[in-house]
Amino acid sequence: MSALLKNPAEAPRAIRIAVLAMGGEGGGVLADWIVDLAEHGGYIAQSTSVPGVAQRTGATIYYLELFPKAAAEAAGRLPVLALMPVPGDVDIVIASELMEAGRAVQRGIVTPDRTTLIASTNRVYAIAEKVALADGRVEDPALRDACRTAAQRFVACDMAAIADRTGSVISAVMFGALASANVLPFSRTGAGMNAGFHDFPGVTMIVYDLRPTSRGSLRLKSPAIGTQPDIFFNYLGTDEDRQVAVDSIRLTRRIMRRPALSAHSPAEIMPGEEIADNDNAALLNVFRQNAMTIFHPVGSAKMGLPSDPFAVVDERLRVMGVANLRVVDASVMPQITSGNTNAPTMMIAEKGAAMILEDAK
Repeated sequence: MSALLKNPAEAPRAIRIAVLAMGGEGGGVLADWIVDLAEHGGYIAQSTSVPGVAQRTGATIYYLELFPKAAAEAAGRLPVLALMPVPGDVDIVIASELMEAGRAVQRGIVTPDRTTLIASTNRVYAIAEKVALADGRVEDPALRDACRTAAQRFVACDMAAIADRTGSVISAVMFGALASANVLPFSRTGAGMNAGFHDFPGVTMIVYDLRPTSRGSLRLKSPAIGTQPDIFFNYLGTDEDRQVAVDSIRLTRRIMRRPALSAHSPAEIMPGEEIADNDNAALLNVFRQNAMTIFHPVGSAKMGLPSDPFAVVDERLRVMGVANLRVVDASVMPQITSGNTNAPTMMIAEKGAAMILEDAK
């Protein structure tokens, strides 16, 4: 950021970025792009997400911290990076919708001494706006004025309209807005950057394993609350998951080789045409190196029968063995849903609310 770039004599600090996006808008993909950009630019990058119910179910804050790798090596230690934004200490906020930008201002993560606020001016109306008996919509000029006053710099345009007009997606437009704002210490031609970008159009095919059979573990190392637990994800831990991984790459290749796409002459960049379809080991290695989570955790407070040692809540979402306590969120799902967890979580909330009211009679 400006402090990092204009005052190199000062102790280096992390660049702090918050991305605010709703379900399906590619906020996680945008965060991954920023991480890739930073790592190619010689920075250590950390990305986390804070899912929540903001103005509409599904809004998520993706938080990133970027720290110069050279500074860490000079200090002889890795930096300690935060997991969520702190009011008054965020350099860049990128919002996919104008009310989300307003909520960032309301939370205090946009400040006039530091923050560049990049926002799309399109509106997706909040629940409070929709249920008002009269016209409950918040005036756009008021939102823009609040954003302009709160931020050191306010960059705004209708990114949804640009995405629609160009046949793209809003996350790509948000990434372009970030690049054009010139607030990051990276350039297209800087050291290490050419490896991350191509000078030709392309497409990324993404495959999700919706029913993985691998199971990880979480174990406590100490009764002390400040001690970090042992977390073992165990991705690709079963033969079935490994087979799905290599089969998904082969299926993607078959799709890209279809006559309907031949006019575009697609050339495979990754895994690379030098890896044969029948080379399971090489395909699996590519999958291991590039696979990632899609941030849909569920099941930590599983619903089940009293005889199930892993069950936490009963069929009415009551915590077993604890009076007057329920869990009403995605953690009660015994298994993850094949589709997005957004709608099922809304259903759980509706059903849980009805149960609470019914039991209170």
